[in-house]
Amino acid sequence: MAASRRRALKMAGAALVFGLAGCSTTGDNSNSADDSATGHNGSRSSRDGTGDNETEYNSGTGDGGSDSGSNETDSDPQGDDDSGSQNEIGSASGSWQTYQYDTARSGYAPSETPPGDDASVQWTSEVGQTFAESSPAVSGETVVVTTYGGSVRGIDLATGTERWVYETSQDVYASPTVQNGTAFVGAADGKLHAIDTSTGEGRWTYTAGYPVNRSVAVSGDVYLAAQSGTNSAFVAALDPETGGERWRHSLDTYGEYGATVSGAVTVADESVVIGTGRYGSTFVCLDASTGDSVWTFDSSTYSGQSYDEVFHTAAVVDGSVFVPLTVEDPNNVSTIISFDLSTGDVRWEWQREGELVAGDCAVGPEAVYITTTSDDTAKLVRLNRQTHSVDWSVDLATSSPRCAPLLVDSTLFVGNSRFDPADGAHLGVVGESQSWAQRPITNGYLVQNHSSRRGSSYKMYSTDNI
Repeated sequence: MAASRRRALKMAGAALVFGLAGCSTTGDNSNSADDSATGHNGSRSSRDGTGDNETEYNSGTGDGGSDSGSNETDSDPQGDDDSGSQNEIGSASGSWQTYQYDTARSGYAPSETPPGDDASVQWTSEVGQTFAESSPAVSGETVVVTTYGGSVRGIDLATGTERWVYETSQDVYASPTVQNGTAFVGAADGKLHAIDTSTGEGRWTYTAGYPVNRSVAVSGDVYLAAQSGTNSAFVAALDPETGGERWRHSLDTYGEYGATVSGAVTVADESVVIGTGRYGSTFVCLDASTGDSVWTFDSSTYSGQSYDEVFHTAAVVDGSVFVPLTVEDPNNVSTIISFDLSTGDVRWEWQREGELVAGDCAVGPEAVYITTTSDDTAKLVRLNRQTHSVDWSVDLATSSPRCAPLLVDSTLFVGNSRFDPADGAHLGVVGESQSWAQRPITNGYLVQNHSSRRGSSYKMYSTDNI
C-alpha cells in the first residue's frame, strides 16, 4: 500500500512538473524577444485589450524562543501590501506575499491574525478549474489567484468581485508572488508574467523557454526556477522593474539522470536554495547576488541511502535549512534534514519508517511541523528543534493532505483545520467544511480554494461581516 501510494504521489508530481514540458509552446529555450504581449489584461470588461503597455524580456545576460515570537529571517513578507499598511480586522486589506508566507518558505506568520472560532463565509468567487496546491496571494485589497485555463485573476478581498483577468497562453500551476503592487506568476507557456495587482495590466514578461510551474521569490531581485521535461533546469535572477536577467545557473550537472525542479525557490540571508535531481536528491545553495554555487548537498553520498527525487521545498530559518525527503520505495522512510545555510554541513536528521512526507514543512522558533502519510492515514507531526525528537503526532481527517502546515500567530493550520501547536489539540475547522488546499491567512481573513472536477471556487472566511 505504501509503495503504491508513493507511486501515486510521484505521478502527481510528474503531471505537474514533467508532463507540462510537452505543453509548452516555447520549447527551444531560444529566449528571443517578442514585442507582443502573451496574454490580455485589464478589467473584466476590457479583458480582450491588446496589452500594448507590456514589454517582454529574454534572458539577455549571461534554534530557541517561543512559537508566538518573531521570525528572524530577512524575507520581508510584508513588502507586498499595495495599500501602504495593514488595517484593523474588519477592513478589506491584507498582505500575504507568497507560498508559505515568505521567501524563506518558513510557513510562520507571527504578526498575522487568524480568523476566530465563529468565522463564516463572507463571499464565494467561481473561477473555473484551479490547481489545488496553488496558494492565492494577497496584495492590499486584492486576492491574486490562478487557473488551469491560463489566467491570473484579481478578486476584491472585501466583496469577492472579480476586479480583473490577465490571460496566458497556457495553464498556470504556480502560486503567485506579490511585491510592491506587482504579481509575479510563472506559467506553462515558459514565461514569467509581471502584473499590476491594481489593474491587471501586464508590466513585463520574461521568456524562460521552459515551464515555470513553481512559485518565484522576490527579495530585491526576482528568483525563479524553470524546467524542461526531465533533463534540464535552471535558476535565474531578474530585475523586478524590467524583467532583465541578472544571472542564470544551470542545474543540469547536479543529477546523473537529469535535472528536475519540483519545489519552489527559497531565498534568505543572501542565499538561494533549490532542490533538484532525478532519481536522487541534491540541494544547491547559490549566492543571491551572483548565482555562483556556495555548496551542494547530495543526500545519497551523505547517508548512503537512496532518497527519492526532490518533491518538496526547503525552508530557511535562523541560519538553518530544513528539507523534507523520503527514502524511495520500498523503504518509505520520512526524513527531515537540517543543515547549516552557510556551509551545507548537516546539523541533525530525523527519520520515521513506514511513512511518506506528504508536504512541505513549517518552522517556528521551537519546532518543525510536517505532515506524513501511510496507507489510509495521515498525521501532523511536531519535531522539537532542540531535541530533534517528536513532541507529538496526531491523526488528520484525510489520507492525503495537499498542503503544508502554517503557524499563524499562536495557531497551527493544516488546510482550514486549527490545532494548538503546544500539544496538537484540534481546535476546530474554519468554515462549514474541511478543505486541504493551500490558503493565505491575513488580517483576520482566510481565503480558501474549494476545488472539484466540476470547477473551483474561492471562499473568504472572516469573523466579522465586512
